[in-house]
Amino acid sequence: MELDAIVVFTKVVETKSFSGAARLLKMPKTTVSSKIAGLEKRLGVTLIQRTTRHLNITESGLVFYNHCVNAIKSIEQGESEILSRQEKPKGLLKITFPVGISSSILARIISEYLNKYPDVTIELIVTNRLVDLIREGFDLAIRAGQLSDSTLRTKKFFDVHFSLWASHDFIKNNNKINHPLDLKTHSLIMHNSLNLRNFELIKGKESFILKDESRVMSDDFQIIKELILLNNGIGLLPNHVLNNKHDLDNLIQVLPDWKFNSTGSFSFVFPAQKYASPKVKSFIELALDRINKT
Repeated sequence: MELDAIVVFTKVVETKSFSGAARLLKMPKTTVSSKIAGLEKRLGVTLIQRTTRHLNITESGLVFYNHCVNAIKSIEQGESEILSRQEKPKGLLKITFPVGISSSILARIISEYLNKYPDVTIELIVTNRLVDLIREGFDLAIRAGQLSDSTLRTKKFFDVHFSLWASHDFIKNNNKINHPLDLKTHSLIMHNSLNLRNFELIKGKESFILKDESRVMSDDFQIIKELILLNNGIGLLPNHVLNNKHDLDNLIQVLPDWKFNSTGSFSFVFPAQKYASPKVKSFIELALDRINKT
């Protein structure tokens, strides 16, 4: 079956006119008629009923039209995807991410990306404000939680898991911690979001909920980590902020057999175009490859 005959048929249906389709496609009206006749002969059905004044699409014609439109869209999308892959990433890549993301992980990803794509420049905005990507001209955001905006698309970056940590000196100089109940006698350093201040620890069938026992609260996990390193107490940290040898050498996990009953994730968020631009797509691909190796 000829693809151009399918295109001609869809234009006849959409313009409701052989003449209109001919003008739109810049071909003789006789060619349009010939293409439609050829389709009807091949299919063995009447697609379009013709009168001197009107065209009526038959039931079979409508069914065939819907399939044709979907097929044409699929071909166009395939063409767009192939063309986008051939484009070289270039220009300004404007990214925003929250304070809670590990800057050292992102710095390594960005450094590798800049070396690989010398024609791209990057602008980074670190803020906990929910930036309007489209209105403010951002190409990409990294965000926690669920997306509710239908004008945006997402791609999961990494999962977040929480655990309790303290410095070696703090553990050595304070009472032993064998059970979550023992936490009540220690200074706790916690994130100030509600779900991270009232948290459940689970070990097998046993569970324990610790409520509002924090001595220090902050919305920045980096500050929480530094306070823990400075022997100020026991703190709850996500896995992504413990990303270097210094942290792991100077911190010890508290109650490692007890699991924090909550997880989260960070995702890439970008405007919902048919296909991501080459610079956005290449950044996400490199970042995912890098994070999976850490």
